[in-house]
Amino acid sequence: PYIILKYAKSKDGFFAKENEQIWITNSMSGCLVHKWRSESDAILVGTKTALTDNPSLTTRSYFGKTPLRIVLDKDLKLPQNLNVFDEKSETWIINEKIVTEDSEARNKFLKINFDEELLNQILTQLFESKKSTLIVEGGAFTLQQFIDQNFWDEARIFTGNKYLGNGIEAPKLTGTLSEKHQIGDDTLTIIENSFAGC
Repeated sequence: PYIILKYAKSKDGFFAKENEQIWITNSMSGCLVHKWRSESDAILVGTKTALTDNPSLTTRSYFGKTPLRIVLDKDLKLPQNLNVFDEKSETWIINEKIVTEDSEARNKFLKINFDEELLNQILTQLFESKKSTLIVEGGAFTLQQFIDQNFWDEARIFTGNKYLGNGIEAPKLTGTLSEKHQIGDDTLTIIENSFAGC
């Protein structure tokens, strides 16, 4: 699939506070993200983001379909009352313990080893399911795994008008500047991967 990394960082380069939900960007940027979701086939978050931010990963602030939601939950420790498990959209729970037998279930458990081939196996599953675009929304560790393994085509990075002072540092990547836009007091930078497919 075509892989889009999406994240926000503060003016001083932090992604988030440790174990605390922080809104870095404004509502206009949030609405744009929901538009992007409506244009994508799938969206992925890691365990920590699902737990700390409790995202719905829907398009509730924009018209259009909600993409397939993918959550990484190696040991199935995430509580089932999280928004992402609400069965409002098809959801894959990537784990090492169980696989769903019911083909009609909206929440499907996919058993995959969390080793160096994890991302490659997820992308293969998406390809086989005819999902051609994937947005990776976090967290920082998950995003960095995609970057380190060169599994990304473009990065859409918001820089909010806030200073956090400390916290989790934003992912590090290098690429070619494609676009730069001002969205209210946020700055959106779009970076293309110069080495995609290499």
